[in-house]
Amino acid sequence: MEGFPYRRTGPVRGPSNDENTPSRHGGRGTARRRRPYPRRRRAGRAGFSFVPLRATPLILLALLFSCLLVSLPSLKGVSKPPVTLSVLARGPGGEVPAPRAVEGEPEVAARAAVLLDPLTGEFLYRKNDGERLPMASTTKIMTALLVLERCSLDEKVIVGEEATGVGESSGWLTAGETLTVEQLLHALLLQSGNDAAMALAIHTGGSLEAFVDMMNKRAEELGAWDTHFANPHGLDQEGHYTTAHDLALIAAEAMRLEPFRRVVSTRKYELPWPGHPFPRVYYNKNKLLGLYPYANGIKTGYTLGAGRCLVASASRDGMDLISVVLNCDDYWNQSERLLEYGFRNFVRLHFHLDSLGLPLEVGKCPTGRATAGGHDIAVTVRRDRVNEYLLATGYYKSWIPYPARRGEEVGRLQVGPEGEGRDLSLELEKDVPAPGFLRRLWSCVGHGLGAAWRVVKFLLPGI
Repeated sequence: MEGFPYRRTGPVRGPSNDENTPSRHGGRGTARRRRPYPRRRRAGRAGFSFVPLRATPLILLALLFSCLLVSLPSLKGVSKPPVTLSVLARGPGGEVPAPRAVEGEPEVAARAAVLLDPLTGEFLYRKNDGERLPMASTTKIMTALLVLERCSLDEKVIVGEEATGVGESSGWLTAGETLTVEQLLHALLLQSGNDAAMALAIHTGGSLEAFVDMMNKRAEELGAWDTHFANPHGLDQEGHYTTAHDLALIAAEAMRLEPFRRVVSTRKYELPWPGHPFPRVYYNKNKLLGLYPYANGIKTGYTLGAGRCLVASASRDGMDLISVVLNCDDYWNQSERLLEYGFRNFVRLHFHLDSLGLPLEVGKCPTGRATAGGHDIAVTVRRDRVNEYLLATGYYKSWIPYPARRGEEVGRLQVGPEGEGRDLSLELEKDVPAPGFLRRLWSCVGHGLGAAWRVVKFLLPGI
């Protein structure tokens, strides 16, 4: 067709001098240089590029992010419901006590009286137990307690004239003689020597006033808030008083010391007496030691103002009791009557919590293990109410978060009827510190991968 431009279908590779080669404008002659078209990437069937190597890191990052996202709840952990718990009590011999009928409370012919189980702190009998009264030589229980807490038995004590000049009940001490603390304690608690009380007080406190101040501070520490001491021996003096309740607490604390228990249960003691051909012989003034077969202490007292007083202790069938009678003429029989009432009508129940070893989990990613328990405790109950106290019920946590500290409360137990029983604590037995960051991260990744795999198996069963 004349005048229609001729167009080359193939690419122009370079200039040509061939006269027969048509020009871009349809004429013949030298061909003009053409700009080559840019190369295009080879496309797939759908026209999109396929680059698997570049997508792999993104897929891995997405998978890791998903794992961490799934495992985030486990970092804090999911709290679990508490576990219910019951603990059966045992008697002193390991038996399960059976309930039985009890007697009525005795009529005690004393101005004030109490009966105490020193282990459990339960008062089994009370009569005017909060009335402030003088207590005569039962004061010496506190004197001996302070001396034993601050002095060794073999310490040397020089008896001064201030001690020998007290008068009334005496251990026949001589001014200037040197005796040991142990020797003076026998003169104090068996013979009820006022001179021994002064000698020990001045030696221990440095002065009489300082020692009396120590007596009052120690009474406050023991919860004897209705007690005030004015001297270490118990002679009637203004501002010198106690209550049956407080005196029982002081006696219970003193009986925890083995040297005190040994001295107050001694019937006879001999002390060398310089200048005399024979020793000083002290007989325990507590005649209950011979009258009542279970008696093992503690101290008598008498002044005109206080009347006859007795703090007595006894042990029977694995149970210890302390009785106090103040201003009681028949203090031997009344004390025995009180002690017998306690042994016949009450029983001590023991809850062994220290060996429970309750298992529980601590934290997540990773999960730690711990055990919990409590302190072995005992309660004293009337024999007709044994069934109400025989079973301690409560709960403990099966899971707690990091960090876990020894002594942390993880449960509670209730002993006896609500409102009159005891509430006990269950605690961790050791520390469980939180794991390090890398360990937790590795555990969380593993937790997340496991969760992801479970999802895949759910979506694609049979793989």
